Amino acid sequence: SGNSVLKIDPDSFEITNSYTVANNPETLVILNNTLYVSSTYYDANWSELRVRLEKLDHGIKASVETIPQKNRLLLTYHDSFPMFGLQYGVKILGAVQPSNFTEPSAKEVARLITQIKENQVPAIFGSEVFPSPVMAQIAKESGAEFVDQLRDDDLPGRPGDSRHSYIGLILSDMEIMIPALGGNTSALADLDAGLVFKEPSTAVYPQ
Repeated sequence: SGNSVLKIDPDSFEITNSYTVANNPETLVILNNTLYVSSTYYDANWSELRVRLEKLDHGIKASVETIPQKNRLLLTYHDSFPMFGLQYGVKILGAVQPSNFTEPSAKEVARLITQIKENQVPAIFGSEVFPSPVMAQIAKESGAEFVDQLRDDDLPGRPGDSRHSYIGLILSDMEIMIPALGGNTSALADLDAGLVFKEPSTAVYPQ
């Protein structure tokens, strides 16, 4: 199975009792490098995040519905999209680079080109981070547009930006994929992609 980052289902999130209740329920306290979070604070943030995830889920469903049925076909650079396809009714034609990072054989490339031609797929999708000469070749020989701007784990923008979040990442991908397949994302236009907490984030990870 691939990375399930593109599965949006608030009911699948399991919240465990992994926080410790602080003496003052309205504050965050750091003692001995341990963060103690009040249940009131934690639950309020989760409630807001859940509302946004539900709006994201409904917005994606509505947006996919605007794609002509014959265009609801997806060929991507990585196998992180199968759960997305199952949840939103998009058929996954394949992934050029599966999770074991092997390159497709000449026979597999020829099969994909044939599939794209037969189904008149308007666009195939690559990563903005990892160039794919194979996908560029497939697009050229099949006549599909090659859109190499998708993300699967690299957040948009920089820390502090309004879309530097999980929801921002999904919105970015939807705004790229759905119009390229003939639909529109107006149902996602008013979604807040910012962080639900107001304190400065101290998370550090490679950009």
